[in-house]
Amino acid sequence: MLFIGAHVGGKIVSVIGIPQLLGYLVAGIIYGNLFNVTLNRTLTTTIRSIALMIIFLRAGLNLDPTAIKRLVSAVFQLGFLPALLETIIYAILSIWLLKMNIAWALMLGFVVAAVSPAVVVPEMIKLKENNIGVSKGIPTLAIAAASMDNILTITGFYITFSFAFDKNITNNSTGNMVWSIAKGPVEILIGIIYGLVFGSVLWFIPDPSDGDSFKSKRKYNIHRFTAILLFGSVALFGSAKCNFKSSGPLAILVLSFMVAIKWRPRNVLSFQQNSLKTLWIIFEHFLYVLIGFDARFNSDTEIKIIFYSILILIIGVTIRMVTAFIFTYGIDYNIKERLFIALAWLPKATVQAAIGSIALENATTDDETRMGSIILNIAVLSILITAPLGAIAIDVTSRKFLVQDEQEEQRNNQIIEADPNQAMLHNETSSSSSFSSFLPSDPILLVGSFYIITTNQDCPLEDLETTFITIIIIVARTLALHSFTISISSNHRQKAMLLLIVSLAMRTTTLAFSIFFCCGQRLVSGKRRFYVDVPKTWLNNNKYPLSDRYVNVNPILFTNHHIRLVTAYSSGAPNSKNVCTSLIPGHGSRQNAISPYKLIHSENVDGQIVINLVATSQVTFAGFIVQARDAENYDTIVDGEFLRSEGTQVKSCHSGKSNTWTHSSGQTKTQVSTLWIPPARFNGSVIFKGTVVQVKQAYWDQIMSEPLFMLNGYRVDQKHFTQNYNTLTNNEQGTSEPLSSSSLDYNQCSERMCLGLGDSTDCLSTRTCQAILTSKQETDTTEFMIMAKPSGDHKGKYYSVGFSHDDSMGDDLVFDCYTDSNGRVKVGMSYNHGKSNEILSGSKIIRDGIGQYTDGVIQCRWKLDQNIAINGKQYDLVDKKYYMLLAHGTVESDDGEKSYHDLRARSSETVNLASVGQLITRDMTYLIKIHGGLMVFSWMFTVSLAIIFARYFKEAWSNQLLCGVKIWFAFHRTLMVVSVIMMVIAQTSIFYYVGGYRIGIHQVLGSIAFAFALFQPLGALFRPHPDAGSRWIFNWLHWFGGNAGHITATAAILLATRLKTASLPESFLYIVMAWILFHVVMHIILQFHSSCSGNSKTSDMAMHEMRNGERMYMDKGSSSSRSGFKSFLLSIYTLVVLAITTILVLLIVIPEMVTERLPFI
Repeated sequence: MLFIGAHVGGKIVSVIGIPQLLGYLVAGIIYGNLFNVTLNRTLTTTIRSIALMIIFLRAGLNLDPTAIKRLVSAVFQLGFLPALLETIIYAILSIWLLKMNIAWALMLGFVVAAVSPAVVVPEMIKLKENNIGVSKGIPTLAIAAASMDNILTITGFYITFSFAFDKNITNNSTGNMVWSIAKGPVEILIGIIYGLVFGSVLWFIPDPSDGDSFKSKRKYNIHRFTAILLFGSVALFGSAKCNFKSSGPLAILVLSFMVAIKWRPRNVLSFQQNSLKTLWIIFEHFLYVLIGFDARFNSDTEIKIIFYSILILIIGVTIRMVTAFIFTYGIDYNIKERLFIALAWLPKATVQAAIGSIALENATTDDETRMGSIILNIAVLSILITAPLGAIAIDVTSRKFLVQDEQEEQRNNQIIEADPNQAMLHNETSSSSSFSSFLPSDPILLVGSFYIITTNQDCPLEDLETTFITIIIIVARTLALHSFTISISSNHRQKAMLLLIVSLAMRTTTLAFSIFFCCGQRLVSGKRRFYVDVPKTWLNNNKYPLSDRYVNVNPILFTNHHIRLVTAYSSGAPNSKNVCTSLIPGHGSRQNAISPYKLIHSENVDGQIVINLVATSQVTFAGFIVQARDAENYDTIVDGEFLRSEGTQVKSCHSGKSNTWTHSSGQTKTQVSTLWIPPARFNGSVIFKGTVVQVKQAYWDQIMSEPLFMLNGYRVDQKHFTQNYNTLTNNEQGTSEPLSSSSLDYNQCSERMCLGLGDSTDCLSTRTCQAILTSKQETDTTEFMIMAKPSGDHKGKYYSVGFSHDDSMGDDLVFDCYTDSNGRVKVGMSYNHGKSNEILSGSKIIRDGIGQYTDGVIQCRWKLDQNIAINGKQYDLVDKKYYMLLAHGTVESDDGEKSYHDLRARSSETVNLASVGQLITRDMTYLIKIHGGLMVFSWMFTVSLAIIFARYFKEAWSNQLLCGVKIWFAFHRTLMVVSVIMMVIAQTSIFYYVGGYRIGIHQVLGSIAFAFALFQPLGALFRPHPDAGSRWIFNWLHWFGGNAGHITATAAILLATRLKTASLPESFLYIVMAWILFHVVMHIILQFHSSCSGNSKTSDMAMHEMRNGERMYMDKGSSSSRSGFKSFLLSIYTLVVLAITTILVLLIVIPEMVTERLPFI
């Protein structure tokens, strides 16, 4: 149905000259928003992957190695830099306008920034077929750069995807963070190696002999076509299985490029190109109709989001085209050709369709669903807006701006005339002699056949990807058998072919049984059931009981039957991460009617809650899954314990134990019951949430019970719960006692020792503390109390006090006051080993530990003996003095596992706990200000100015010297040396403040930028002579290092606004964005001025390309008569950037003065 609708939509829009893919997309939007249709998610994901494989195979086969060699620098320059800049722009705007967090904003940026090979590649292939722009390598440059662009965006997407969804990374787990960052280069390396190795293997497929007929030659081409499909499928799906998802597309591109190197001279390439073109026609329908199907534009609240999305898209695309135009100045193209390249970078479609819905598919919370929907909708809007405009722009400008290569056309004609056999091959392959001649002529039959082949999910093949690969392997193995017939004389060819047919039939039959009849599945047609006898070996597979599989025959899509396999679990719901979070089965479709099932809880039985799942009408159900959830946050599991009952079982999800209740068999039932034991001393409201499967193709979800109110682990009514919940106290030791204060009491510092934690070191005097630690010595014990007023939600926060022998973190005894995911306040104990924290049992150390959350204030109180021993160390709280450390952060688990602190305070000297009054804290925040101020000034002013000098002012003041060198180089060198010195001071300051290296996205990006900054002067010390043959390598490395470091540092500065320790106002972000805009605009103006003044090939260094042994320098003189205007622009740039940078530095160092003098900031 979707295929037919897409096909009709494409035909309609093609009548008015719009690309057919827009019709496919609109058809999907109509289906998804107007009709209640549910699709198999695994199937749609597989179809997208296959379509992506075909696109990259086509791109690689159409790359011209000669042009690539000539334009390699331009390919990387155009492939990476515009996409990276566009991604950053999208991320910044989405954070600002769409309120997305950093990881999701970067995901959006990488999804939308990708250029569409689905539009670019076919259009460039048309240019190559018509010999337009071929001599200058324009089609090859566009295809290769678009492919590099896609590699970058896909790799970046999956890296940020890991940051967004991996809990360990989100919680700053060092190993996972480092691996996720390093994983991108590793995936690129794996993809290149795979493509090189297996592409080289395919070189050895033998050629037909000259005496063979065209029909025989075509069989050899089928071998080649099957082989590239095989290796491409293994690369794409295998890399996904190994969680190296970016390796697959790159491996396919390198693989197809490698085979094209050998196959093009052997005149066997056009068959593969035409065959892939035929497959693309089929999968193009599916790819775009599915992305349109997933998009939802049916909510009034999304009008503002759509407006912002279009605005973001317009800004990003405009900047992309401008930067693409700028980066073509190092290439021997005229203005019209550069404009064509810039416009060719407009269309977006393929990557957006392939990965645009992945984030939404993996979302588990409401906020993630919101952001995932935004990403998907912007992806769809980008296709709707840019794909038709881009295709039209490429078509129009290619005719107006590019010139047809007549000599190339004549050369091709001469080749054909000289070789009649080649002429026959050319004519055949250019018409119908491709793999399409072996495909069914009926497109509906073809779609149905493919759907049958790929709908098996896990029996005996584990998933769709494995099924698809297996099909390709079977065909490849069969055709490999035919390769042995090459050496057989023509008299025996018929026998060999008969053997081939028999082998193919046997393997196909085996595959059919494996897919359709494995494990003795039942074939259901209406009310009739047919049982199929299968080999005994299949019945021995206990993993797939007889009742687990069935086939539903439905005469909708396929000409006579639409066969679909569904995965169901008669032995209970799986405890996978997705199922545990969403409670959604991997089969069937959601029912929108009122649920005929209810979850009911009844009175306590010895502290246990009776849970009943019942059918309210004359219906039955086969399976179910139920969990206890927080009534205030449905995404939070309440880790009570379900008990096993008849016909049911319990499973453990996430870190809990027996916290999930499900069926144990697939027998029909009308009611099930069990007991639920709440967590000890639990306080809060609970609902029971579940999903019920009536039959394997239909389920109801979001089934919820009435709320259950509990205090201290016992059920109470809502009235008593409301009265007592906010004043109830909880602690690890199980005691309860009302605390006297419900607000921060600064007056107690006249009777106790006090240490304050706040944004300033004198928060106790100004009464602006976030938390206060107090202590008071009694006869045999010392009493401690922490009072804190958390900002926002109080759940999952900690306030910890440490006893240290020095003023830095490490080898410290720590006592924690923290709240778990349910808001319960606990007192705990831990120990710092270096930068890691170990949770300890405080049952024998902590006395009378109590805690509460009242009126927005967290309070913890506990007592310690005067002498305690921990890990073999004695702590004398009477006679010895200790540095007192107070820190605040977030907890990662209900056991008190802590993340790195966000805020801390430490006493300036050792403290006697018997002392009274306010402790003097050591103010180290000036180190943060030194770090931030120097980094901002160096990267945004001195480095930026140094880049301007190097890029645009090499020929200015050409007759003058400064310190024995040209003026531009004197300024460039001085500014860079000063910048590196400031960066070293800044890095030293922050390392001393933190006490080591702390993993975070800001820190990682900053470290990368700092590394680039250090390598630049080191590399300059060893640069070759300007006339040396290897000088161009240094030029490109120096150019890349400078620009990459500058871009990375800018991203790190933007991300600093999210750091709590930086305490930056929101206006800081907007000012940095203004600086970025001004910086880009000035680069554009200077670049245009250089072009108009006769220096259109200005670059950072004397870059050149090697052509026929001659160097082509890219920095030949601009007119000295126009240097006055450039000097004027330099003055404007220097003054404006200096003013902006000064404001930013003052906002870091003395923000009060800036906000007082400049209230609009």
